[in-house]
Amino acid sequence: MGLGQFAFAFPGIMAVTGDYNEGFLESAPTAVPGMTHLHCQWHAEENIKTRIIEGGYPERRWKEFMDHVWRWLKNTVKEVVPENRAELLIRLDEPEQIYFSSHWLTKEARMVAAFTAEFPNLGCSGTSRNESFHRVLKEWLDPKYRLDRATEFLMDQINQIIRRIVEPRKRMD
Repeated sequence: MGLGQFAFAFPGIMAVTGDYNEGFLESAPTAVPGMTHLHCQWHAEENIKTRIIEGGYPERRWKEFMDHVWRWLKNTVKEVVPENRAELLIRLDEPEQIYFSSHWLTKEARMVAAFTAEFPNLGCSGTSRNESFHRVLKEWLDPKYRLDRATEFLMDQINQIIRRIVEPRKRMD
């Protein structure tokens, strides 16, 4: 199912979590006008880790830094975000501070939980099923369901969630 077909099947979609794949970024505005693209936290963490390791940081130092990255990404309190951000930056040498500030802080509102929780994204923070929807799907689905039944059931569940998100917005308009 393509993104446009998915959006047609689930009207009201306002946010989709993904990596920064160029094809996705180019097609999403046309396929789903008005949709917000949220950055997958796992992909962000992996990209940041790669850069820090390539920067020559000793293992102990980059692992400690990555603990702070996860605190920043998973933080759910907006007022704490600046403190988390500062904790990250003081642990970096200048070249990585510049990289982190110019590349990742510009995406902060689309990947830090304190901000992404405001989007109707079904609580998704990553693109891996194990990182985001696997738990939800296991709660919803019976392993005995055939694929057509499972798909139908999931569409019903997602449509109910979307209605709960869209209806209050309609009343506000």
